[in-house]
Amino acid sequence: MPIEYQVLKEACKDLEDSIESEVMKIRMETGATVTPVPDFKDKKIQVRGLGEFNLKELQTCCKRIEHSNSVEIEAGEEQLARETVKLAEQNGSVIVNWGKSESGENIHIPLKSLKNSLPQNKASSSENRVSLGIGEQESKIGTPPNWHFSSVDLEIFSKPPGFRSEFNLEEHQRKGFAWLAWLFEHSIKETSYSHRGALLADDMGLGKTVQLLSFVAWLRSKPVGSKKPILIVAPVSLIQSSWLEDGFKKFFEENYVLGLAPGSLGPIVRFSDCPIKIDRDLLLAEANRVNFDLSKDVKQKLSDCEIDERLKESLDQVGIWATDKIIMTSYESLRVNSFTMGSIDFSAVILDEAQKI
Repeated sequence: MPIEYQVLKEACKDLEDSIESEVMKIRMETGATVTPVPDFKDKKIQVRGLGEFNLKELQTCCKRIEHSNSVEIEAGEEQLARETVKLAEQNGSVIVNWGKSESGENIHIPLKSLKNSLPQNKASSSENRVSLGIGEQESKIGTPPNWHFSSVDLEIFSKPPGFRSEFNLEEHQRKGFAWLAWLFEHSIKETSYSHRGALLADDMGLGKTVQLLSFVAWLRSKPVGSKKPILIVAPVSLIQSSWLEDGFKKFFEENYVLGLAPGSLGPIVRFSDCPIKIDRDLLLAEANRVNFDLSKDVKQKLSDCEIDERLKESLDQVGIWATDKIIMTSYESLRVNSFTMGSIDFSAVILDEAQKI
């Protein structure tokens, strides 16, 4: 049975990869990022010596074999079992050696059978788990500093707050959304495994923007992100099209975009809408002095620097104006207004076409 199981697992992986490749190809050709595409549930693969199977049939066969090969792990065997599982996962093995038969031959069982037979450790405190409270549901999504998709209930990430009913995130988009949320929760904890940034590198057309839109909506639903502004920097040509028309307005309910619903996104504005005007000569002089201080390590960050009181008052007014807003700007505007924007305490900064930074 171990040999047949390994063949089935390999076929299952090959068929999954083939289906994923076809789905990605369709999305690339049609530009569909969230709308459904064929699920290829009837696509089959020939398994040598065993016949022809579709993906569900392969998965069912594998689960039956895993279940039928479950073992009882004695108290003194748990550590050995965990080490065996860890070594197999590192080597990419799907079959492990566990015990001997009466004739002295090694007994081989599926790795999943041994893994499922291990006693489940419960989280002992809130410090060794990360919990994302979305609505009334919570999901244990990984023990710091590790995280893996298999430990995530992706279903709760299928519908971000305020999402229109006709849209659901695809599995790879849910993974990206969950990963961003997990990273953010760690970024606000002062620990040795804090994360301060992320790079979404999916191929073009697979929905990086919608993953970020989902993250923004999730962040707005959290107390830590409900009032602080969020900055989105993008090329001029993408602000109106990708982010406004084909982004917020397309995927979210109108009341949620306009700020009329509880926990909504809040005002979505451009930085050029800011009514506070700052004396350019004063700003330039202070910027040069602050840059000098920072470059010489005299000060560690902008908030440590002494700033002209007139300029400080204006920057404080900009910060008040920015409160609870989603602010969009171009890279050109960011460069010109870097000192002013650098004084704003954003909860998140999103860079579209980040190579331009």
